[in-house]
Amino acid sequence: MLACQDRLLRVLKDSTCSFEVEICGIPSVVQIAPTFSKPSLANGNIGNGEIPNASTTTASAASSKAKSNKNEDVHLCYGTLDGKIALVTFRFVDKNQLEPLHKWEVPVNAIKQPVTCLVFADTGSEFYVGRSDGSVEVRVFMCLFTLL
Repeated sequence: MLACQDRLLRVLKDSTCSFEVEICGIPSVVQIAPTFSKPSLANGNIGNGEIPNASTTTASAASSKAKSNKNEDVHLCYGTLDGKIALVTFRFVDKNQLEPLHKWEVPVNAIKQPVTCLVFADTGSEFYVGRSDGSVEVRVFMCLFTLL
């Protein structure tokens, strides 16, 4: 997957662009978001699901894994040069067809610095946003994805 300055995410297959999706701004950072497991009552997360270990995953490994399992989606979080943060889910409909779903976008209430880093916590429901001015934001989400 490539994040391009013309506000497009491009999916490459065999050195050819096989899919494009328009996004809300010029991307400056892209990160594969962890997926939720089944809801767990044991750890107090009632209906929220839990995030498994978000070990370092490459886009090609995530897309290869998703291609082998049609029920698994790839969740791609990105930050933009104008300070927005958003999430797009790619659902593999069949071997050569993707369905993009724009899940959420964090609204920008004031002038924000470009996003330079996105990191999801290994445990818990936080993610960290680094900006070009050196500031770090800690964001907490209650439910990132809809459980089916």
